[in-house]
Amino acid sequence: MIEVVRGAGGEPRFFALATGEAGYVVALHKGRIPACHHFGAPFVPRPEGPLPLAPPQGFGASEEAEDKSYSLHRLPQEYPWGLGGDFRSPAFSAETASGLPCIELEYRSHRIMRGWPDLGGLPVPEAEPGEEAETLELELEDPASADLSGLRAKLAQEVEGAMLDDHAVWAARLRTMAGGVVLVGVGVVVLVLAAMVLSIVFATRAAMAGNRDVIEVLHFVGAEDPFIAREFRRHFVVLGLEGGSVGGAAALALFGLGDLLLRSGRGDPLGDQAQALFGGFSIGWSGFFGVIAIVALVTALTGITSRATVLGHLKRLE
Repeated sequence: MIEVVRGAGGEPRFFALATGEAGYVVALHKGRIPACHHFGAPFVPRPEGPLPLAPPQGFGASEEAEDKSYSLHRLPQEYPWGLGGDFRSPAFSAETASGLPCIELEYRSHRIMRGWPDLGGLPVPEAEPGEEAETLELELEDPASADLSGLRAKLAQEVEGAMLDDHAVWAARLRTMAGGVVLVGVGVVVLVLAAMVLSIVFATRAAMAGNRDVIEVLHFVGAEDPFIAREFRRHFVVLGLEGGSVGGAAALALFGLGDLLLRSGRGDPLGDQAQALFGGFSIGWSGFFGVIAIVALVTALTGITSRATVLGHLKRLE
């Protein structure tokens, strides 16, 4: 079984591989460097879990100006490279176009496939009885190796009418569209909250109109305005809490259903495309507490709005 643990932004943080009795977890340090995080009993880390480093060594160069304790030499990397790994034997040796005897590979994407790939005659382990094997494929690239401008000039020189498309325009449009969708979502939430406030105002006025005689008698016999407003507020706070709880539970169920559907389609081309387009539906503990915060906000707005409406009406009776 292979499970992808994603962060709050939907980016993959851990790849948890498990059999019946053993587990192996690959972590993406800085979101780009795959390293061994755990080997032992089956284990799935939390989305917000830490990424511990190995104990400090006598020497370790740091590439982070802000965090001198972070060093690639202290990472048990999956693919250590010459002059930039963790002082183990490099997993590969390559030379860049400029002649440098090292290359830096970073995470680009991943794919989970059903079954085993063709290993060219190498032995293939057997899956657990009654289960189907899965294969995790990590695609790595050197971000400094692509000379697009040189390739574009060479294509224009040697192939008439050829054009190099690096998808930069498409990616920029996709980011713009994603930002627009986020803004639309925020606008919808604001409109929903505004509609909720107006609904509470009208509902409070309707409740006061139905109990107008009782309210006026209480007001003129000396009952304080906060006392009357408190009774209405208690009623509407209970309604707001019930409605918010139902909506929050429905939201959590919807996210859980979406995550279940994506997990069930893992390894399928359509499921992989849906996950690439929409990201993960797993919201983690931060999303769970976010839903609780929204329920609390709805309840508080309900109480504040109903109280303000009642006090405004009572002031007009004076």
